[in-house]
Amino acid sequence: MSINKKEKKELFSNVSWLFGAKSGKSILVSIEIVLLARILGLEKFGLFSVVVAYVNILNKFFDFRVWEAAIRYIGEFLEKKENDKVLSMIKFSFFVDIFTGVIAFVISIILAKLGNEFFIKSGSGVEFIIIYSVSLLVSTVNTTADALFRVFNKFKTIAFINSSEALFRLVLVAVVLMLGYEVKEVLFVYVVAAFLGFLLRQVIVNKVLLEKNLSNWLNSSLGLLLPRLKEISWFLLNTSFNATLKMANEGNIAVLFLGHFFGNQAAGLYKVARSAIKVMARMIDPVYEAIYPKLVSLTSQNLFEKSIEIIWYALKNLLKFTLPVALVGLVFTEIIVRLIFGAEYVLASNTMRVLTVAALFTGMTFWVTPSLLALNKPGFRLLINLVRTVLYVIFLIILIPKYSYLGAAYAYLLAEILNFLFSVYLKRSLSREL
Repeated sequence: MSINKKEKKELFSNVSWLFGAKSGKSILVSIEIVLLARILGLEKFGLFSVVVAYVNILNKFFDFRVWEAAIRYIGEFLEKKENDKVLSMIKFSFFVDIFTGVIAFVISIILAKLGNEFFIKSGSGVEFIIIYSVSLLVSTVNTTADALFRVFNKFKTIAFINSSEALFRLVLVAVVLMLGYEVKEVLFVYVVAAFLGFLLRQVIVNKVLLEKNLSNWLNSSLGLLLPRLKEISWFLLNTSFNATLKMANEGNIAVLFLGHFFGNQAAGLYKVARSAIKVMARMIDPVYEAIYPKLVSLTSQNLFEKSIEIIWYALKNLLKFTLPVALVGLVFTEIIVRLIFGAEYVLASNTMRVLTVAALFTGMTFWVTPSLLALNKPGFRLLINLVRTVLYVIFLIILIPKYSYLGAAYAYLLAEILNFLFSVYLKRSLSREL
């Protein structure tokens, strides 16, 4: 059974709205980074980057990526019209998110002094960590709300929320910087924006659940999930460990390593160079996020050939956008960096080129995670990411002390090439299996 025009149109529409959300947010965040880089200067911008990276890494250690499990099982229960289990899974997801947020916050506070001594090395480092850690109390809960928006095809809502939160934060950051404040006040702004995003999501998600007659989820019985609890727990443990591994992909480990070996300036230059990956990710992530619920639905119906067709249709269209963007970035890197970030960041140009090439390989493997999760193979996905991350960290340890931020970029490129080769092997294995 082939995908029809209606399904292609639905997929394109969902990807378009998510792309709009990601692009709108990306533009606003990019403007914010430019303001921070130019006004704070390389040293203070690097300090800010290391603090944010440190807290985000701790968050990843306790992030169960509940949204992936929520989409996987809520989608399945909806297909089977088991609404009682849908309610139970919603409650379970919110509870896990709240618990992990509190744990991440407490651990971040406890380890603040240690993190400052090893990576940040600033007299204000502990205070900065504590301030930014407050955002962990709400940021984790957002993932379940966003999962529900995807399950119920509310992609326009995601676009609205993401853009609103990013715009609010940008305005506050601009005001704070223009008033002459620095890193401490910017971190306060990040916390305030996180709470605004949380409140906005909760108001809207409650309206969505009310429309679907699922608003009484808080009174549901978690006991309904007991027959599947072992399976769901295994799924969550795999996605949690994978989230811990994913922090390497996001550059946080590289930023900390650079801060440790070369100081905040090297970390700041790498942070600027990473903006190339963020631009590409804004194109890749919407495809992944839109295709995942669809793959869950198709695999629940045993329509595996149709799933493969959806994947390749999405991949071909993705490359139409990522290749031209990458080409422009590779040719005009110095001009882009100088105009946007300033002359002191031009040193990051070659690093940005290497990361742009790496991002192309990332784009060609976007389908691996949603495919394996839809097939209920989180363990296989975890194995792939574990191997990739271990190799990546080894590359970082070898290359950063000798080549600094350029070495961090080469480490990422090597890891993505290996990940691409894994995906080729996986494609052949799955094709034989299906």
